[in-house]
This record gives sequence, structure tokens and C-alpha cells, in this order.
Amino acid sequence: MDPLPGLFTIPRFLKGILKFLLMPGMTAVLLLSGMTAVLLLYGITSVAQTNSGYPPPGKLRAGSPVYISALERWALVAGKSARKNDTDFITINTLVAKCIFTLLNNRQGPAGGLKHEGIYPSYTGFPGFWAWDSWKHAYALVLGETSLAGTLDDEAIKLGNMIRTMMWDEHSGFFYDIRMDTKKPVLVAEPNGWIPLWAGIATREQARRIRNRILNRDEFNTFVPFPTVAADNPGFDPGKGYWRGPVWLDQAYFAIRGLWKYGYMDDAVRLMNKLFNHCEGLLDPERPVYENYHPLTGKGLNSENFSWSAAHILMIITEIYFRP
Repeated sequence: MDPLPGLFTIPRFLKGILKFLLMPGMTAVLLLSGMTAVLLLYGITSVAQTNSGYPPPGKLRAGSPVYISALERWALVAGKSARKNDTDFITINTLVAKCIFTLLNNRQGPAGGLKHEGIYPSYTGFPGFWAWDSWKHAYALVLGETSLAGTLDDEAIKLGNMIRTMMWDEHSGFFYDIRMDTKKPVLVAEPNGWIPLWAGIATREQARRIRNRILNRDEFNTFVPFPTVAADNPGFDPGKGYWRGPVWLDQAYFAIRGLWKYGYMDDAVRLMNKLFNHCEGLLDPERPVYENYHPLTGKGLNSENFSWSAAHILMIITEIYFRP
């Protein structure tokens, strides 16, 4: 299992960040998928810096100079041609251009600096903690510290075994959080049930049963698939609950990539297309990318022009849509 898929070289400034994070006393931890998104964004914006600068804020219009520039950057970073004569790619290229436009405009502040500088979120009081060991592993592999990388590999194997046994419920065929005090599962079906697919630690039989849950229209195969709690849960309330149903694009990425990894390619592609087609305005070059979406109506929810969503759409397109 590749701990950091698609990573070939790390820019010097990222090596410095990783080395800094390993200093004694550091407690910040970051999600592996977040690192992938950062690397993708770094590549896109680095290309932008070497060309004609950042696009001005405003709406993205298909065929405009900004649209064409975004596609050119996409081709350079992802190694893909815009294929102007292939009508099947027009819609997806429009989405790509919009996502790149979103990331570029969110990266640059009015005075030319970064809007979200540094490693920490740009707002205070954020209580989140992410997969710290993923960054240590990346640092170890990049700088050739094979002993540390090997230790983390061993720890990952042990952790995977614990997840497969302690967090799996055989009766319902799904993974769940467990209570810290009793180690008993919290039997609420949420995206944590399919993340082991993305991580590659579920068994084939577990993957088969998770797939069945994902494809169940009463649970996760909603109008916009992958709600953050199963649609048949009494607490399902996408209009009022921030984590009680709205579809987050990062959680959708985990599901789609996980299905693909276990050989359910057709399911992954169908759900990807359903996601792209049913999220309000997602394929419209003049509509924003939202923070999340209503799973029953497709309505865009919360913040507009959301980088997290745009980055994961690009990851889905890179890893699924353009795969042979």
C-alpha cells in the first residue's frame, strides 16, 4: 500500500515544513488527503507563478482568457491535454477550469499575499486534529530516513489490524467509531464506515459489504451521494445539521477512491458522475463550488468558492476520470 499515492518529488519548502512538524513538542496533526490537496494546489499555483500571474477575481466564463489559462495550467500539471475536438471532455474540462480558478483566487490575497498562510487554518479556535503520522511518514521517505519509515509501516500494520477487528461490526457490515471508555462501537453509519476502503485496510469481504451499504438508496446513494450520516438515520437533517447529512466533497472522494481501489470501478464512475451532475451548478462555469451540498435536492450549502471542495474534485478527476 502506497502511503502517499502520486508523490514523486517534494519541494524544498515542504521538506522544511515536514521537518518543523517533527520537532519535539509539536502537537499539530494533518490529514493525508489534505496534504495531497496541498501538493496539487502547490503544483497548480507554481505553474501560475511562472506564466502570466494570477487571474483577477470574478466569474469564470467558458472560453474566456481565464478559462483557457486554467486549462493550460491543468494540462501542464496533470499531463493531460484539453482535447478540444473531443466533446466528451468539454464538460469535465469546464469543471477542472472552475476548480483551478477557485484555488488560485483563494490562494492570493488582495495585496498579493496568501489568504491562508502557513499550516494552520486561517481562523482561530479550530479544534481539529489530523493524521500526524502521515506527515512523519512522508518526511521519512522523502529524506531517506528508512528506519523511521519502516517503524511507521509496522505501526500502520498494527493499526490496520485493530481497525479491522475493533471497529468492524459484523452484523451490519460497516465500520464505526468506538467509544474511548468502553471500546464499544457507536452504531451511527457515517463516512467513517468507508474510509478503510480508501486507506486500503478493509478485507475483500468487508469491502463487498461496505459497497452494498454505499449503494443502498435509503442510506448513502441519495440524489447527491455520500451524505455525512445515513439518510435513514432519525438525526438526518441536512438543512440544519452541519454534519447531519450535507455532502462534503472530501468524504465523497474517500468513498469513490476506496471503491476504485477494491475493484469496483463501474460503481466509482457511476457515483462520480451522479455527484458531478446533481450538485447544484457544479458543471456550470459561472456558478461557485460550495462547501457542501444537500443530499436530497443538490442545493449548494454554506460557503461559496470553497477550496477544500475544489481540491477534492480535482483529485477525483485526476485519480478516477482520467485513469485508463
